[in-house]
Amino acid sequence: MQPPAPVAVDGPTDSTPIGAPSLRQSGRVLLFTTLYAAAFVGLLAAAVRVAPTLTWGFALLAVAVCGLGAAAGLAVYVHLFRRDGLPLAALGFTRPSWGLLHLLWQIPLIIGGTLIVTAIVMGLLLRQEPPPAGSIDDVVVSANWAVLVGVLLVVAVVTPLWEEVVFRGLLFSSLTRNMPTIVAAILSSGLFAVVHGVPLLMLAQFMVGLGCCWLYAWHRTLWAPIALHAVNNSLAAATVSLA
Repeated sequence: MQPPAPVAVDGPTDSTPIGAPSLRQSGRVLLFTTLYAAAFVGLLAAAVRVAPTLTWGFALLAVAVCGLGAAAGLAVYVHLFRRDGLPLAALGFTRPSWGLLHLLWQIPLIIGGTLIVTAIVMGLLLRQEPPPAGSIDDVVVSANWAVLVGVLLVVAVVTPLWEEVVFRGLLFSSLTRNMPTIVAAILSSGLFAVVHGVPLLMLAQFMVGLGCCWLYAWHRTLWAPIALHAVNNSLAAATVSLA
């Protein structure tokens, strides 16, 4: 029997949407996402061994990110929807409600808190000047406006969508079926930060991950953490582009 669809609420809850994927289903999707992504990266590396220019290299980054999103989407479709017959609602794609207006204060609170805590911790631990601008700035300057707009769209739309499906819609929601919500949030956010592979940004990514988990548990719809993720990525991309 198909589980009832989740219902949006106006306050925090102790669980994620009803009918969330099991831990086994999430693990299977994560495994095949990794395999499909590795296959895509291998094909991309074989097709373009060395980017001839910085502009092309920047565009190649956008293609790679889109490929990762496609790999995740293929794994979800084949190994969750097609094989197990789960509905989109099982991943948190429910009809938005007026309760999402809480995002007007929740998103600034999470991003502001992340910036403050990260600045304090980095200042205490590193006690040194931030690394000088390097190749990223060179790439941004050399890229034309069309490439920059394309990359910004990928960062602000494509990446938040597939990452929230994987880390909140699948991993976090399945973990909450086997452990307390706070533990599930810590574990999934920790993996979210580690997977990005940027040590200096892991604390900020971990805190944003916790914020996404909180919004998912509060609103019981994946649109809430997607909105936070999109705003966060857009601000980061705009900062790099305007630096």
